[in-house]
Amino acid sequence: MEERDVKEIRSKARLIVKEYEGLLNLISNNQMYDTEIEEIIKNSLDPNNGNKIFKNEKVIIEDDLNPDLIARRRNTEIGSYLSNFNLQYVKTSDFSVSFDNIELSDVYFKDHYFLIATVDRIFKSTYGKEGKTYEPLKRAIEMEVFRASNGKWAATITSIIAVQPNLFTQLASSKVEILPSYNPILSLSNDLESTGSDSGMPLVAVGYDEEYYSILRNAEKAFNEERYDDAIQLFEQARAIKSYDSYNTLMLGRSKRLFDVQNLNTKSDLMNLYFRQAMAANAKGEIEIAIGRNKKILMLEDNKAAQKSLDFLEARLRAKEDVDFLLTLPADKKLVKEISKKTRGKNKNIEYELGVALVMRKMYEQSRNSKELKPILEPLDILLKKEPEFVRARVQRAEIFTLLSDYKNAIKDFNYLIDKNNNEYLFYVERGRRHLLNGNVQAAITDFGQANTINSNAPDGHFELGKIYLETAVNFEEAEFHFRQCIKAQYANPIYHYYYALAVKNTDALRGLEHLKIARELDNESALEKQIEREISFAMQIAETFMYRDSLDFATEIVEKALEVNNNSISALLQKSIMLKNDGNFQEAIPILERLLATNPNNSKIQYELAQNYSLNGKFEQSFQLFSKLIKSLEDSKKRYMNSANWTSTVSNAYDLELEKSYRGLADLFFKYNQFNEAIDYYMKSKNIARRDEYPVLMIAKSYLALGQQKEAANYVAEGLRINPINTELFYIRGLINYSQEYFSNSISSFTQALTNEKLKDNCNYYLGMAYYRDGNFSEALKHLRQVRLNSEFSENSLEYGFLASLSVNSPEDIRYFLTSLERIDLGRGQKNKFESLSITKKLFENSLDESEAILFLRNEPNNARVLYALAVLNFKKNSKDNAYNYLERALRTKQLYKADLYLFPQFENFEDRRVNKIIKDYL
Repeated sequence: MEERDVKEIRSKARLIVKEYEGLLNLISNNQMYDTEIEEIIKNSLDPNNGNKIFKNEKVIIEDDLNPDLIARRRNTEIGSYLSNFNLQYVKTSDFSVSFDNIELSDVYFKDHYFLIATVDRIFKSTYGKEGKTYEPLKRAIEMEVFRASNGKWAATITSIIAVQPNLFTQLASSKVEILPSYNPILSLSNDLESTGSDSGMPLVAVGYDEEYYSILRNAEKAFNEERYDDAIQLFEQARAIKSYDSYNTLMLGRSKRLFDVQNLNTKSDLMNLYFRQAMAANAKGEIEIAIGRNKKILMLEDNKAAQKSLDFLEARLRAKEDVDFLLTLPADKKLVKEISKKTRGKNKNIEYELGVALVMRKMYEQSRNSKELKPILEPLDILLKKEPEFVRARVQRAEIFTLLSDYKNAIKDFNYLIDKNNNEYLFYVERGRRHLLNGNVQAAITDFGQANTINSNAPDGHFELGKIYLETAVNFEEAEFHFRQCIKAQYANPIYHYYYALAVKNTDALRGLEHLKIARELDNESALEKQIEREISFAMQIAETFMYRDSLDFATEIVEKALEVNNNSISALLQKSIMLKNDGNFQEAIPILERLLATNPNNSKIQYELAQNYSLNGKFEQSFQLFSKLIKSLEDSKKRYMNSANWTSTVSNAYDLELEKSYRGLADLFFKYNQFNEAIDYYMKSKNIARRDEYPVLMIAKSYLALGQQKEAANYVAEGLRINPINTELFYIRGLINYSQEYFSNSISSFTQALTNEKLKDNCNYYLGMAYYRDGNFSEALKHLRQVRLNSEFSENSLEYGFLASLSVNSPEDIRYFLTSLERIDLGRGQKNKFESLSITKKLFENSLDESEAILFLRNEPNNARVLYALAVLNFKKNSKDNAYNYLERALRTKQLYKADLYLFPQFENFEDRRVNKIIKDYL
């Protein structure tokens, strides 16, 4: 299946679930008559009904009506269940059934296509006379999906049961393969020159289910004006489109009942009512309504006034239809003249006067020439002087004033309309929009609030209020409330779910993504694709923040939720690859990035991340090629842009940020593969852009140190510390430089300052220990060498010199620790040389060394400096100086001893022995 088909199927399935919820709410509403309930149940089961919910009356549902019997998991047919629900579930005046947390499965195939929705079923009323309450239940609603006769996908419910463990795991082999649908909106822009140009609130028209809600508004208007016969007709039309809209069905029932009551009035009362309605409609230019009311009068009696009015109105209607036809033609001055002629003479009609303005407006819409706007006001002004209550003309003039940015006069027109009819909520909405354009936010809030008071079920006022609170960032909770009301009024409108996601994204990223998912499922036209991807990108920034705060589990949850919204989301896949990279899973990250790069070959973010992963995964050539290509592309683009007329510092800085990151990435690659001169070149380029960033300076210092160029390394360490005086890595490098130059007191100072860096703790403790050791301070050396962890790269050397320092200060506990640890390491390697040589040194300190034992050891390892040193000391003690000088010279010739090693043993010959001095001078 193509992705667009799956998307349409999921949209239909979600709405079927909501229709089932609506059906239960209608059955359980105490304003519904039994005959009405019987009819809607019948329609929901009728296989020939285009608005059926269930496949047929044999659909199985796990009975959840009696709370005491739910655990028995009894199955029943849906027809019986609905009848029992009608009889046993306690009815209420509001809607007491809700299906929350709707989650849709993949699409599966076994003889037919199907999918499953899991929902939290919530019954807020009670069961039976006993008033038993309900607990929320998790339910699995299986739906068969198929192509309807119109070629669109449709869904019907085939079963409703409790959610089974491992249900979706068992269905995995039946999952339908999803093929990509071409959608040019989905590619991620790499145009750095557009940086910052798309920061405003998305301007998306609310046009979903427009026909249905237009009929519903007209029906509500008829109801409020006591035209119950018209209301019945319009609510019936609406129900033909949406059979299980609870509000519409209830209003239809109320209209029928009030119409029956209205018809109990006397003929005289009805005549007066119809006359009032006809006159009001006529004054407002509502021709069809006025015609209908006059016909109602004529049905009661042969009335000359009504007949005369009807003839006039029908002529006016013909004129209106004539204008509507002319408006389908290209608008020009010739057409204006043609309509203007009809405003004079025997057949003149105010509809033609309005028509002149409408054609002139169409001319403006074709040309978008603002000079054509003002002349439109003239015919409207003349018309409204004669017919001030003509609603269509006054609304038209208010719209022209709005286009001219003359919001005060536009507001005046809506003031007039509201004075004449203060129960029309749309007038308040439109006036509120003009107040908003005029900068009077508080007046706008008041108008939108009044619109909600007049018609709490309409979303218009709530939508405008939600946008105000969202855009001004004044009160996100209020914005959330108003968008929730919009969803309650029009669940199927993806715009409202989208805006709800905007309202909650900062406080609840997962809930925001859930509503983005619903919006995308319901957005069959893919009109919101770009905006949804932008919001996923914002959510990925949140995920990245949590990732760097070590909240990896939550960050992962956000990314996985984003991929539920759109499993091809570039932002989400890119963030997933970054998290995989940070976790060391380069082999998983690389295929994701390669797939993204195939569809977005010029995207610098994807190129950079893929080059990074290649580098970290040991693929030098691929990483080098990609970094080189990326850098050349960015440099060429920046050069072209700098020479263009569109140059701005903001975009130039955006290029510099991308270039600096790429220079750094390539430099890191060279550094990793010991190509230090090349690394220095690119770290220099990075440094020239990021002048206050110590990282490239630090890496230049490290590179020079690796090349043995200590002077250059020291200069860059000093520069780095001027940028950041507390950078511990720079202190560490300074410590290494001082240590290698045997400035031990200086190195001790630097390593001490670097010791606060947890990652460098072992390194610093080792070098501090060695600096103190080589400076002859064995007790301080011992403190630091004891702190080096056994899994450190310095562990073996730390144990060796720690053991020697512990011998010098005579610390038996430390001697045991170091020697035992060294023996364990030697045994692990199948050797005992180091352990045995240090054991010989220990015996020397204990005055228990047998010279023959040491000589025997030298047969296998003749150049072991420790044993040769031990024999030298032993022979000095025995006053066998020639042998002592010989062993000492052999020990020093190995270059394995530091000067401090010679004075571990307190009785070693001092510098007064000229021969010893000469040997030390020659070899150290």
